[in-house]
Amino acid sequence: MLNLTVQELWEFILDSGLSCDREMVENWLRDGSLKCIKDGDNYRVAEQYIDSFVYDLRWEGTIYERGIDDTEKIERLLLEVKELKEEISKLKTKNASLEQKLGIGPF
Repeated sequence: MLNLTVQELWEFILDSGLSCDREMVENWLRDGSLKCIKDGDNYRVAEQYIDSFVYDLRWEGTIYERGIDDTEKIERLLLEVKELKEEISKLKTKNASLEQKLGIGPF
């Protein structure tokens, strides 16, 4: 078990690749989202709990989120495909506009 301050927990989470602020960490500790034991100004928490918590946050809302069924995964994938197609369309339009401004014709 690690014995960490809120600041140290926050830095640990940031080092794991997630972007959050200190207040979010305090809320996660208060509401029990991040399992720990309060020990004065510090929190005792198992590193595996932090790793699991970070994993869940990182993949929340994606097809890799724990606990979602195959139907939900497919719906999320289809939505992502739709969004990517829309982005491709916008990029093609922007590319054509830039080519026209530069006087570059298609090869």
